[in-house]
Amino acid sequence: MSKEIIVKSKLDNYEIKTNSITASLSTLLRTLIEEYENEYIFLISDIKGETLEIVIKYLDLLRINNSKTREIPKPLKNYDLKEYVDPWEYDFIQMYDNRIYDLLDLINAANFMDIPPLIELACAKAATIAKDFDKETFMEVFQLEQDLDEETLKEKIKEFEKEKEKENGLKISKELEKVKEFHNVRDN
Repeated sequence: MSKEIIVKSKLDNYEIKTNSITASLSTLLRTLIEEYENEYIFLISDIKGETLEIVIKYLDLLRINNSKTREIPKPLKNYDLKEYVDPWEYDFIQMYDNRIYDLLDLINAANFMDIPPLIELACAKAATIAKDFDKETFMEVFQLEQDLDEETLKEKIKEFEKEKEKENGLKISKELEKVKEFHNVRDN
């Protein structure tokens, strides 16, 4: 049974009215609604009201569209999201064209509220925007510092590649052991 609830940002006291069915598409809100069934106001910390309103709008669209979304490939094969998402998702996420900082707020909010389809959609949109960044812009936007010189960076990449090869070799060895074990069991 659905009930009217208010989701309120603790940061700026911004209130969004919704219903418990829509709100329950967020694992965080579903847990709060179930644990505090007599409450109707739910405070959310660390998310601005404006972002929270957009998250609730997404949840409402998700509910209207029967909670169905398509899997977005990782990595993206190309940067045209129309190929990977339903029209309603595409229309929704387009509001973030050239608004990377707002999009990062949305990703953080979706992560905090545990909404996997929104995390996936917003991260895919971030990838379509970030693909055009030069190195300096990328590092600034994602607050990265390059503390390695080129030589050390190359060494770290080689170490990483060797470690991956080693992991893959172990996986192959384990699979071979399973195959041998299977054949031994079958032959006995």
